Amino acid sequence: MFIVSIGLCLLSYGEHVFSIRPSFVLDIYLFLSIIFDVARARTLWLIGLDRTIPIIFTSSIALKAVMILLESTEKRTILKPHYKGYPLEATSGVFSRSIFWWLSSLFLQGYRKVLYLGDLFPLDRELYSESLYERLQFAWANGMYLRDASRENAGVLRPNLVGDKKPDGKLFNTTLGVLKWHLLAAAFPRLCFLGFSFAQPFLINRAILFASSPDTPENRNVGYGLIGAYVLVYVGLAVRLKRYIVQMNLLIDEFKISNVQYEYRMYRAATLMRGCLIPCIYNKTLVLETSEVNPAAALTLISTDIETIKDGIVQLHEIWASPIEIALAIYLLKRQLGAASSVPAAFAISTILLCLYT
Repeated sequence: MFIVSIGLCLLSYGEHVFSIRPSFVLDIYLFLSIIFDVARARTLWLIGLDRTIPIIFTSSIALKAVMILLESTEKRTILKPHYKGYPLEATSGVFSRSIFWWLSSLFLQGYRKVLYLGDLFPLDRELYSESLYERLQFAWANGMYLRDASRENAGVLRPNLVGDKKPDGKLFNTTLGVLKWHLLAAAFPRLCFLGFSFAQPFLINRAILFASSPDTPENRNVGYGLIGAYVLVYVGLAVRLKRYIVQMNLLIDEFKISNVQYEYRMYRAATLMRGCLIPCIYNKTLVLETSEVNPAAALTLISTDIETIKDGIVQLHEIWASPIEIALAIYLLKRQLGAASSVPAAFAISTILLCLYT
């Protein structure tokens, strides 16, 4: 514990000096530590042999609670002038970003008056089209993310490379390569959403068994465990919200709060994709001959085709998540219905095949 304490102090100092936002590692570590320590403290108090140890252990939990409050406090007021112009999202901690608390001031301002463009937060620097375009062009010119790419033009940024459609899928592979970490960031939230969704049948089944069991000290402990499990699952799943975010004429509809991080990261990746491709299309139209330019074609690329690509990016993780959900759902049905579960299984498989080949 002494080594861990020293490590926490060093990490806290490093994050305070070199990061504009609260420490992600410290916040998550302290949060999980408090959750597990609460269960240990309850056990120590129930044993009841010596009050000294439970009191000291409970005091350590209170100290960790104070630490997590201090560590999660934003540092915007003490930032250097160069960083004070950063958007609230960039300087918010993990808890504020998880529940979008950093938007609360904007919502409150919108409740009091009509919002204008100047009232909105500054755009995240990561979303600037200029930097996104340069990243895509650099990857394109250097043949990155392509196994058979020629590297003769390494380091050369040429606008006419946008028109090179060979080999097939070059633009697709390059765009996914540039945005790979943003796309992969949504995989874990999607996996968590899947787990929370399928935890509900098991919780309900266990709660029914618990309700029919006799009242004993052992069963009471099981009941407390079920309370914690229900809180964990339904905090993530039970609440439904409506969100309408107008961003680059993009309207995002209803979603579950448990799915918020997944949806947020996928639509962020879609916005980054638009920021990459639209400047490339526009730049290509500037270097084409006047006789070769078709304004309608360029407009279609910027509007309809980009919107279609956006829809595909948003649903990208459903390619692997949906088959897993179908398999788990069929397994749960088989446990309850037996052979009768083959009917919905056959319907699901036939629907998938019909969508693939039509």
